[in-house]
Amino acid sequence: MNIQYQKTDNVNALLTVSLGEADYSPKYKEKLKEYGKKVQLKGFRPGHVPASVVEKMYGTNIKVEQINSLLSESVLGYIRENKLNIIGEPLPKLKSAVDWHAQKDFEFEYEVGLVPEFDPQINNNRKFEALRINVTQEVIKETTENLRKQFGVNVEADIVSEEDYITGNLKALDGSFEKNTMIPLNKISESELPKFIGKVLNDKIVFDIRKGFNDDSAYIAHASGATKDQAETMNGDYELIVEKIHHQALADYNQEFYDKVFGKDAVNNFEEFSIKLKEDIERNYQTETQEFLKGNVYRSLVQTVNIELPVDFLKRWMLVRNPDKVTPQTIDKDFGPFLDGLKWNLIQGKIADEAGLQVDQEEVMARAKNMYLGYFGQMQPTPEIEDVVNKMVEKYLTEENGKNFNKLAEQIEFEKTLEYIVSKVSVSERQVSVDEFREIVSKENQKN
Repeated sequence: MNIQYQKTDNVNALLTVSLGEADYSPKYKEKLKEYGKKVQLKGFRPGHVPASVVEKMYGTNIKVEQINSLLSESVLGYIRENKLNIIGEPLPKLKSAVDWHAQKDFEFEYEVGLVPEFDPQINNNRKFEALRINVTQEVIKETTENLRKQFGVNVEADIVSEEDYITGNLKALDGSFEKNTMIPLNKISESELPKFIGKVLNDKIVFDIRKGFNDDSAYIAHASGATKDQAETMNGDYELIVEKIHHQALADYNQEFYDKVFGKDAVNNFEEFSIKLKEDIERNYQTETQEFLKGNVYRSLVQTVNIELPVDFLKRWMLVRNPDKVTPQTIDKDFGPFLDGLKWNLIQGKIADEAGLQVDQEEVMARAKNMYLGYFGQMQPTPEIEDVVNKMVEKYLTEENGKNFNKLAEQIEFEKTLEYIVSKVSVSERQVSVDEFREIVSKENQKN
């Protein structure tokens, strides 16, 4: 066997593999004997079919199989031994038709895509802006009120106010529908809401049911207790007789409220509550702004790091690798995002190697465990819940031949790489309000 390597340009090369009969014959004969022991043919005892007959029946297929196996091993072995920095996979270059039956010597060519050396230039010459959201008293007050609503108690009221729930008899004025139900006022449209506010027990409220629920048949069904088909036909004026008014009273500032928000005895008075709430809001905002910064870093590197890539080769490789998803007609549309992802993988790989970034099994398991604890809504589980979660994590990470494990490992490596990059580049800070931050994110998303 002879393998010749010819670099056609900076990012493309050709591997030529020459095979003689002596290269594949031993494996070919060995496989032929195996077939001879298994073949069952009328007129012969099992395992006693003449070798010439077996070869005539299966020889060509066995030869093709053994040569292809030898080619694959040899090409990949050559690439590995010579430390060729390739991208994608070698592509067979079709020449003249092969006469597998008659030929004894063969020559095959493979196109290879190369990745030249590149420098991602991760240093303080790269400048980024980190946004820090200013937590105002207004934000703290709004969050506090939302928490008081969330953990408040349901009481019966004498007069209807916004966001109350009304229990009563709902009926169509034309007599086509009647049912006892509970209607949440936070779902009533602004145009019909004034008809409800200020009403007291036993009052009658007449409203247009389609206007009242913003012409949403699904919610008409949910609020009225009607079937989906009934709701589609419900229209016109309906009458609701007020039987009960349910009001969500705000939670008082007491230990029970503090424990519901932060856990038992985490805070013990309003001052401690306010301090911890501000810290939590700042931490949540910081997570958002850090993710936004990392996204900007990712996009900047993909756009600015100069990596010469074998574009034509990669397009051919995409077509061969994904014939069901990529066609010559769609290749240009699909290629841009593919190339960006490929560039990032190369950048990430180089940085991870140079910085010694690694992901171990314990990190992956911890990530999966936190994910499942999040589903249970608690980060300090009971022993019983922790036991259930551990079993779920083990199952999740081992199923699908470890695909889930690899997916989480890739996520962690992605995050570690970006965190490392952020630590090496120049980052200035700017204070913004939460509304300004949302607007900046929205504009950035529109660009991308």
